[in-house]
Amino acid sequence: MLVVGITMAAAAACDASGQDTVEYGSPGGVYTVQLIGRKTAPKIPFFEHTLRARVMKGSERIVDGWEVHFADWFDSAFEDQYVGSDWPAENVFRLKSAGSQRTVQGTPEDHVTVENNAERSIRFLSVRAADSYLIFDLESGSKLELKTTAQWPVADFSAIEVAGTWANGTTIPTASATFEVRRPINAPPQFVIDIQPTRVRLYEVPRPN
Repeated sequence: MLVVGITMAAAAACDASGQDTVEYGSPGGVYTVQLIGRKTAPKIPFFEHTLRARVMKGSERIVDGWEVHFADWFDSAFEDQYVGSDWPAENVFRLKSAGSQRTVQGTPEDHVTVENNAERSIRFLSVRAADSYLIFDLESGSKLELKTTAQWPVADFSAIEVAGTWANGTTIPTASATFEVRRPINAPPQFVIDIQPTRVRLYEVPRPN
């Protein structure tokens, strides 16, 4: 069951080199997410700005240098792509898509179920749909329900991308998929991320006619 999200105040700083550092603490204080890098998009060609995540669990570093945003001079700045953050659960950090401001109020969110069907724990998982999620410590056999900003009101396809690491530090196979939007929408689209020992399977749950 999805825990109600709590928006936490973020501590922000900018060093002399122009690098931004923004810190978010989980509701129970277990996890800290730091976003470090450049939130802006460069104004001239041949430059690139990157924002990366460092995640701490107490004094233990879960992940470091994970790319959460990239921009060259054609791309949107981080704060144009995302309009806020929250913690839908103690171990789930979300960056809220700016698309949420372009959809009609009351539009049903997309539903994404993450299933760990491997016989080992997941240390870190990145899920990118319209919103972006960083998920930590997902035990074997567990399921996690995510409600994410709907993609179908503004696009003909819904996209999902998944990557991460197992508890022993080895890499979970990266997976991505796009799903054609079938109109009319009579129920929120539902997607499943099925994480198996050697692969990740992405599929859409058939909707009623």
